[in-house]
Amino acid sequence: MIHRTFDVISLIDDLMPYADDLRLFDPYGWLENDKNIAVTNGKGSYGLLNYEEEGTYTGHHFHPLGVRGREALSISKEMLAFLFTFPEVRIMRGLTPLDKKEARWAARQLGFTSLGVLPSLDRPCELFILHRSE
Repeated sequence: MIHRTFDVISLIDDLMPYADDLRLFDPYGWLENDKNIAVTNGKGSYGLLNYEEEGTYTGHHFHPLGVRGREALSISKEMLAFLFTFPEVRIMRGLTPLDKKEARWAARQLGFTSLGVLPSLDRPCELFILHRSE
């Protein structure tokens, strides 16, 4: 069952395989901001939404290394449905590096729309956006 989490120790442990991609991420400081939202299925999958401005969040989903394909999509769909139950979440966007082809494919499968490629500090990324159905 998807639920909101504030468990920083589990978050750090479960995201360890992604340490290289998250080298600038401060989980303690990030979770202290109550506008940011972290959800989990309790089995190592996380959805992290970073507050940007009223109604708009930038996010990403992380799954254990053994969770891919249909299983990952199913968990991510559950997370998205749960995240949109928060009244303040109206728009989710994601910046996915171009070399993360599986993540870009997953974004499309989850209903996100591509708005094209943008430069970033690290590497070019594709911008995806998803609106809550009203």
